[in-house]
Amino acid sequence: MHDERLTLASLCGGAVQEKVDRALEKVAKNILDPNTDPDKKRTITLKITLKPDENDNEDVKVNADVSYTLAPEIGVQTRFFVSRDIRDDRVIVMEHKKGEIKGQLDFNDIGMVSGTANGSQQPSVQGDKVDDVEAGGSVVDVEPRETIKSENSHEILDFRKQG
Repeated sequence: MHDERLTLASLCGGAVQEKVDRALEKVAKNILDPNTDPDKKRTITLKITLKPDENDNEDVKVNADVSYTLAPEIGVQTRFFVSRDIRDDRVIVMEHKKGEIKGQLDFNDIGMVSGTANGSQQPSVQGDKVDDVEAGGSVVDVEPRETIKSENSHEILDFRKQG
């Protein structure tokens, strides 16, 4: 017989200690995870089961189990607008965007993407005064109400003159 004292570190050739160390590492990572609730409890459980042999009480079968519980990830929330398209009665589900109001349209909803609507240029909407607007390939000078037929042509139509 050995005179060595049994310790947790020596149990099962050190395998139990390794299991506890791995569980502790997983729990620590869970605590540091910003997606988990820092106030939730985590646990590590070491269960050692001893079963004496039915024929020899000095022979004991030992089973060591290590388990742990982690905090679940925090859920995420959003809000939806649910409506019907009046044109084809199709159900529409859209996620709220920050600052959005129910029923509010943006330029993408009405076909105005990157300053265009239905393929034609639209004036800037940044608050600057608009002097020229492209319309159907011609540049319209908004202030004097004149149209330049093309960039290479010097012919100008003055709409202020009647007939």
